[in-house]
Amino acid sequence: MKLRLWRFAATKKFSHIAQPAADIIRIPAMPQESTIPPLADFLDDAAWRSLGEMFDLSIREAEVLRCVLSDEKEATIARRLRISPHTVHTHMERLHSKLGARTRVQLVLFVVSTFLNLASEPHSTLRPICGNRTAGRCPLCS
Repeated sequence: MKLRLWRFAATKKFSHIAQPAADIIRIPAMPQESTIPPLADFLDDAAWRSLGEMFDLSIREAEVLRCVLSDEKEATIARRLRISPHTVHTHMERLHSKLGARTRVQLVLFVVSTFLNLASEPHSTLRPICGNRTAGRCPLCS
């Protein structure tokens, strides 16, 4: 797709004249939708219960955290859970406080690393994210 830009003269005398300001500018194609499922989908209900119990999270805080791992913004979370955006913000502040994270990224990384540690414990009933981790072939776990 090509687009030609035009620059118009700034004065009244030449306002009727249009001049090409640049040659052709290429507009990049829109990226296609990702086929990778949200991070929250990798954790089953048992994993969410274990994380909730471990960090003493309320049911609503666990729901908000699950939405955060699905990369949803606060307004979207509020609509999904049918609560006000201010309440979502309050839950987010409590999650940051309880989990010791200052940013959303730290929050997500902390939850994922905690889950990986819980799943790798002997006699754990949690289903690991991938089979390579269980078999000891995961390059990230060695």
